[in-house]
Parts: sequence; C-alpha cells; structure tokens
Amino acid sequence: MAIPASIKHYLDAEGVDYQVVSAAHAGLDAACVIRAQAVKDWRGVLLTVFPNDRQIDLEALNKQLQRDFSIAPPSKALAAFQDCAADALPPLPAVYGLKTIIDSSLNGIDPIYFQPAMAPN
Repeated sequence: MAIPASIKHYLDAEGVDYQVVSAAHAGLDAACVIRAQAVKDWRGVLLTVFPNDRQIDLEALNKQLQRDFSIAPPSKALAAFQDCAADALPPLPAVYGLKTIIDSSLNGIDPIYFQPAMAPN
C-alpha cells in the first residue's frame, strides 16, 4: 500500500518512525485511530483532528474559537489536499500548510493510526 508522496516526504524529512499497515490489520486499538475533517468560515479553512470514533462538535468549536465554522464541502477541502482522496484527509497539517486544532483527547496516544489518504485515480 502506497501513501501520497507529499506525506511520505514529510514523514521521512521529520524522521518519523512509521510503518504502513493494512486497514484490516487485526489488533488496532480503536482509540488510536484518528482522522481529519476540514471546516470553514469566512476567514478560511481549519483542519480538525480527532478520534475516528467521534464527530466534530461544531457548537463547542465555534464557542471555543469564537468563530462560525461549518463542515467544508469536499471541493473546498480538496483544494489543499490535491494528492488525496476526498474521504481520507490526512491529519498532517504541516504537509499542506493548514491551521489546525487537535482534540485534546489525543494527547499522549502512542502509536496513532490514520488512513493514508490515497491519491485519487
């Protein structure tokens, strides 16, 4: 299984110890699987990173940041993630130069797993 070149380059340049495992890999702790979702408002796009088994609480996010976010449509999100599939935005904002907010429940989780954001065919 391959990952987009931009992600591989970033991980390698940062010296991240990683391995690619199959989605069907037995024994993955669900608490260690994360995902990203793009949200937008008039100021721009923000990437949110959170556990895969949760949903974004837009009301809480808007209150915390004093903004008016809504879920970004795939076309808006994909403008930044040109080498990724629409259903698998990578939770690596530095690769794509995006501002990000990370769910505090992810602090200290090791290892973490995420979908590799395969490039569309």
